[in-house]
Amino acid sequence: MKFFILGICFLFQATYTLLVAQSTVPESSSLSPALPTPSAAMQSVEYRSKQPNVFKPHTIGFGISTTDGDASTGKQSFMLSALYSYSFSPALDLELSFQQMSMSKMYGTFLVVSSAFTPDLTLLFKPFPLASRFRLGLGSAVRWQKSAVTYSGSLFDPITNTYTERLELNLQDTFAVGGTLKLEYLFPLLSNLDVSIRAQLHIYAPPILGDNIHAPGGSIGGAASLGAFFLIHW
Repeated sequence: MKFFILGICFLFQATYTLLVAQSTVPESSSLSPALPTPSAAMQSVEYRSKQPNVFKPHTIGFGISTTDGDASTGKQSFMLSALYSYSFSPALDLELSFQQMSMSKMYGTFLVVSSAFTPDLTLLFKPFPLASRFRLGLGSAVRWQKSAVTYSGSLFDPITNTYTERLELNLQDTFAVGGTLKLEYLFPLLSNLDVSIRAQLHIYAPPILGDNIHAPGGSIGGAASLGAFFLIHW
């Protein structure tokens, strides 16, 4: 409806401009093409300046992914994501996102429960002009992981010939820095709403704080994920 009204206004403006131009041309030059007067040209420029701007630089998004990596110790887990991005152009975005995942796993008599938080800053761009729905992202990431390791067992006392139940709890914080790679394909739904399929890869150097109990020996850590996102633009 909005574009229909704008179309009628445009036709009215064009007709009015043509009539004004013809009324200002002398009869001796009636065969010459009509030229718009300065006032008509100014009115035309003013009309174009009022056209809506379809470029929406701000975006917020939410997503859920299935992920696997050192933090989940080979056990698939769900990762929740929230993001904000600013578009410098239709082909270049800067995105700040936050990911969170939790897991629990038994190692014999040890139970490990952990929650990992992964913020990252990513530059997203469209490398292929003919595939405008495909985006590639490269950026930096950090990970803070909180782990609780519990041990339950029994100790035998040969003197009393009895068993004593034993429970230990160890809390650990781990902080690591790394990078991220993102591949995304957009499915436009509305003028300000997209749904996307996003694959993410996060790689981390050995922790600068704490020990990565899920990747011992000072090795690097990381996770890969695949999920769906809702993106709202304004």
